Amino acid sequence: MPTDDICLAGQDVRPKGCYEIGMFQGVKSVNNLAHVLGVPSAAIACVKPLPNTPCTTKGCKFDAIDGNYTRCPAHRRNWYPLSNARGCDLLGPEFLRFSNKSRFRSCDCSLTSCSAAGYFPGDAIYIHNVGRNVVLSTPGLFSTERKKLLEQRKSKCLYLYPWHFFTDHLTVQNGKWNLKFSKKASVVYKDLEGVSYSFPPPRNTIRSFLDENFLKGRSNPQDRWRETSPDSLPAWITQLVEIDKSNMSTITDKPAVYETNTASQPAEPTGRNVRIASSTPIDLHERNGEINTSPPLDAKYWKTNAQELARKAQECANELKFAKARNKQLFADNKRMKEEGERWLAGAKRKYDDIIATNKQQLEVEKQKVEKLDAKIAELEKKVAETCRLLEHAKQKNDQLSKTASVEKN
Repeated sequence: MPTDDICLAGQDVRPKGCYEIGMFQGVKSVNNLAHVLGVPSAAIACVKPLPNTPCTTKGCKFDAIDGNYTRCPAHRRNWYPLSNARGCDLLGPEFLRFSNKSRFRSCDCSLTSCSAAGYFPGDAIYIHNVGRNVVLSTPGLFSTERKKLLEQRKSKCLYLYPWHFFTDHLTVQNGKWNLKFSKKASVVYKDLEGVSYSFPPPRNTIRSFLDENFLKGRSNPQDRWRETSPDSLPAWITQLVEIDKSNMSTITDKPAVYETNTASQPAEPTGRNVRIASSTPIDLHERNGEINTSPPLDAKYWKTNAQELARKAQECANELKFAKARNKQLFADNKRMKEEGERWLAGAKRKYDDIIATNKQQLEVEKQKVEKLDAKIAELEKKVAETCRLLEHAKQKNDQLSKTASVEKN
């Protein structure tokens, strides 16, 4: 089994494609096959066999798999993405590039979780200009540089994968997803917190969307095919093992590790030697406590186990490196989202302060107008009182004149 350039998903190198006759004879589970090929178990779950399509490697009898340059998984290991590549979470073959060959429109967001999930099994949704501001104002959805570019270049088309939106705001027909969007001002769209928007807000989590629409009722790729019984393996793995077994029967010079000549086997340990024999390493390709006793305990056997231990140590180191890289990316995303949120809050506070200041000015102006009106009313009341006094005086004088005229007439 080749041990050079071993890597897991999330690493920056791939195992070299290489096939040795008999290398699949210890495969009894998906984990076994993953160890033999030097790939993660989730990558095996993402294999999409191509029946009746032989591997293009000269003399190879295995079938090719999709996304692997028409090669079998032994001779090439390019069907799964590496670290920081779209689809590195290995959610399933339907989320990888080779299953979406006719769809070249990717998502324009900057979220690491979107890139890690892979390619959406359908077209990206075009964002109408009416909803552009709602989308661009979503905290953390775009990096600062990309958001600035999209704001400056308003003619640039904007596309998002449907998994950014809530299912209630989407329709699907014949595998094509679209937004339930209306230009009527009376139509509002709410998020999980009940906040209303004039356009469907891209505020759903990708995992929630996938659990609701794609992954519901099925196990994760990492948890599939855990059984160790050969009968439970996928048909293409069983076929792989059978062809490898057939290849072994066609050669006479079999590898020493697969020889079963009992004359070369060590004698049964007795007495003190029982404790020594019981501490010998087991074949690390086996699981669930099964011990492969077929290989003789010769130098090649010990070397194989030492290589296996070295490979497992390298896998652990690679996993740790990948975890650190992902944590760093998530930390950067959270920091960016926090900064976007703080800027949004600062902008909202400025708008609120401006509104309060404007209202205060308007209130002050209205107050001055009211004071002027009160002064005018007071002045008019004085004039009315003076007019009433003059009218009363005129009435009295008129009464006196009337009496005088009456006396003179008599």
